[in-house]
Amino acid sequence: MGFDEVFHLYIRVDLNNPNVPNGVTSIRVEKNHVINISLWNPSKDEVPNKMNLVMPNEFWNSIGGLTLRQFLLNAQNVMGQNYFTYDAFTNNCQVYIYQLLQQNKILDINPQAKTFIFQDVSTLANELKGTSSIASKLTNLASIGDTLIYGQGLYHNLGI
Repeated sequence: MGFDEVFHLYIRVDLNNPNVPNGVTSIRVEKNHVINISLWNPSKDEVPNKMNLVMPNEFWNSIGGLTLRQFLLNAQNVMGQNYFTYDAFTNNCQVYIYQLLQQNKILDINPQAKTFIFQDVSTLANELKGTSSIASKLTNLASIGDTLIYGQGLYHNLGI
């Protein structure tokens, strides 16, 4: 389709955890047909195309610290129902990660990340015109199935 590579976007978040040897628990946060949060798996999750974001101590002090719950809620408050729904072209992993970073002011100190986050998929969208309705129905069906099998959603599964 004219693309050498279309990549899925996710972020690794390091959480302070005094109960583990190095004091940090790393998790993977992503949006597919549903939002997924899982433990970081270095052998599976390391990829060649990545961007490290700079977040100095002054940044954390300026926002008063941030819990995982607040990090997620900051994006949900702006995205509304779009936070949970998925569309391959208009509400995908790129939009989700952008909103997580934007609403938590991380893009303020890493503006170059916006270019990395948003791939130009307009050519792909034009070539797949007419299939977006089918893709949307399939991802909605997958989301419903996932909820029926695994539970009522992100916050329920995280216990937050």
